[in-house]
Amino acid sequence: MIFAVIGDIKSNFSGLQALLDNLRERGIQRVLQTGNVCGGVENSRECLALLRERSVVCVQGREDRALVSSRRKPRQNTARQNDDEIKSELGSSNVEYLHNLPRKRMFVEEGLRIVLCHGAINSAQHMLTRDTPMPRFRREREIASADIIVCGGAPDPFVYHVDQSMFVCPGAMGDEAGLVRYSLVDTEVTPWSALSISIDHVRDVKQDQEAAQ
Repeated sequence: MIFAVIGDIKSNFSGLQALLDNLRERGIQRVLQTGNVCGGVENSRECLALLRERSVVCVQGREDRALVSSRRKPRQNTARQNDDEIKSELGSSNVEYLHNLPRKRMFVEEGLRIVLCHGAINSAQHMLTRDTPMPRFRREREIASADIIVCGGAPDPFVYHVDQSMFVCPGAMGDEAGLVRYSLVDTEVTPWSALSISIDHVRDVKQDQEAAQ
């Protein structure tokens, strides 16, 4: 089984489109996304529409939940106003979609048990990062006895093999070099692998524009 994982998108529509087009060209049909889709007023609606159009399997990120939750904690006026602007731009259908997304999904594909979550398995408030001590990963594995645990919210990608499980985090979709990235998980090799792949979406968009002229 081969599938891709995308991390925090933060409303980067051009990057998301280039990334999904790249996956389609490579014949990667199964794509997971670990939450935090929206990052501003512009392009949030377009990002959600594209994810839904391409049948990407998503979970709710901590920032997504803060945006749409009716029970959110009071925030400063500027932050609350920004949230209201994003929700207005998204429209009721997309707000409902974000609100109904689970923070964690558990499913079986090709005989493998997979957990997809934002943050730690039972907490969106606690992130698993590449610096998390190994005993913590072992405790997480005890919580959910899965073959592959895909977690999001951390800024940097990592992959750890813990006993008989593999933890995969794609990191944020946009990296510090201005590229966009995803993790490509391959269970057809031994041991299983999760390779972080970056693409220059700005260059790709420029080339597409030049070709269209």
